[in-house]
Amino acid sequence: MVSLRTRYFSAMIVLTLLFSGCGGATAPSPGTKVVMVRAPQYCCDEELFRIRAVLKEKNIGVIIASTTLSEAVGERLGVKIKPDITILEIDISELDGVVIGSGRGCKDFLWQDENLREIVKLAFAQNKLVAAGCNAPVVLARAGVLKDRRATVFPNTENIRELKSAGAVYVNEPSVVDGNIITSRDLMALKDFAKAIAEAVVR
Repeated sequence: MVSLRTRYFSAMIVLTLLFSGCGGATAPSPGTKVVMVRAPQYCCDEELFRIRAVLKEKNIGVIIASTTLSEAVGERLGVKIKPDITILEIDISELDGVVIGSGRGCKDFLWQDENLREIVKLAFAQNKLVAAGCNAPVVLARAGVLKDRRATVFPNTENIRELKSAGAVYVNEPSVVDGNIITSRDLMALKDFAKAIAEAVVR
């Protein structure tokens, strides 16, 4: 079990990264932004904050979306996260990509969210970034965008079965980029995952 002291210092590190300066980042096109979708409960706040910090360093706008506008406490750092919009309000035509957040709540709430699947399908069809880490690639599998695509996922039996059933070429690698689709295996791959997302958006 993670101690309160460890959680405190982890949160401080993440928040320092989140609000740090841009440091000579490559400038994307004006108005470049992505939507990060999190579960309404039990979301992985560490993943969200670290990816958002990298995107902000690259001057990429970030919108947080969920099934509701209710504030939720993250399951790793215990940080409160309030969405900007609901999934129903996402207009993918105005965005450069979608990043699906992981966590226990992803399986409980996002795996079966039909509105989110439609957003993923639209982003994929428009060749925009579609990214998901840990157990979130299952959302991409259920949206039908992983057929014949190389992808990874947190390696438990259920997750792997979901990807293979959807026709994905499952690979047990930390981070996988296949065209406009980026997937990661676990939080150990978070640094490379975030970097790949930023590079895909500013390319």
